[in-house]
Amino acid sequence: MRDHVRKTLRGLRQEAQNDGLNIRIKIAQPILSDRYFVKVIGRGYPPPTNKFRWCTDRLRILPIQNFLKATGSAAATVVIGTRLGESVSRDRILAKHRMTSGGFFFNQAGLPHTRLFAPIVDFELTDV
Repeated sequence: MRDHVRKTLRGLRQEAQNDGLNIRIKIAQPILSDRYFVKVIGRGYPPPTNKFRWCTDRLRILPIQNFLKATGSAAATVVIGTRLGESVSRDRILAKHRMTSGGFFFNQAGLPHTRLFAPIVDFELTDV
């Protein structure tokens, strides 16, 4: 899976360069102690559920926020795989931060110069 993602990102970067777009692609990862298998296998955490969702902050939100703060980027667009319909609370948060009605861009809470791009936000579970 990792190789597929990296190959896809290389292709995206090449297409952007061919179109004259100046983008940098960086991969944000959680610190080792917060990674999924360290938590589940190493520490005995139960796998995430809708009622116990420990993974969202540690696997998605914190790595991105820490990366952006460490690089001191003035502005950034983060691509995420968030969808509507995952949970009521997720839908509420997405609606609150959506930049335009029906759009794919969202404001990032706590990082005013960062926007989120969610290309699959309107996909159904069967689409993914």
